[in-house]
Amino acid sequence: MILPKGVCLMKIALVGPGFIAQVHAQELAGMGKEISVVAGPSEEKVRAFQKAWHITEYTLDFDRVLQDDITVVHVCTPPA
Repeated sequence: MILPKGVCLMKIALVGPGFIAQVHAQELAGMGKEISVVAGPSEEKVRAFQKAWHITEYTLDFDRVLQDDITVVHVCTPPA
């Protein structure tokens, strides 16, 4: 498939639905980008983030963000 000049199809995953993830989501939204999937260890937090940002999919399985259809991963977890 040939895309028009300047068009890039990205499937974005976001890992870690905490404070800094809110900043990333806001900036992505400001650029007209959609997050395809959000991942994290807490279903409650991941689902709340998914609903707040109207994200299609959520997962507790980090391997999901490594699948072929995901092209960009934002890792928004606290430093070790």
